[in-house]
Amino acid sequence: MQSASEDEFREEFDQETDNKLLNEMLKERILILDKVIKLCVNLAEHEKLAKHRNIKLALYKNVLVRPDLSARKKMATTKRR
Repeated sequence: MQSASEDEFREEFDQETDNKLLNEMLKERILILDKVIKLCVNLAEHEKLAKHRNIKLALYKNVLVRPDLSARKKMATTKRR
């Protein structure tokens, strides 16, 4: 079940072009992952903890390799100067 929703999220994330919506999607996803990670720590479920930490790391990596997000950030920084 988790992998299906994770795949759906990645597909939606990859197709979305509006940076504002992308930021909202990321914010919501990170909040969910943080709650799951905290729950895993509290329940001492180490395998699930590792799994969800890896999902969160993959999310961050996905953001880093997405050129349109970083390019717009650079453009905004350049315009302010």
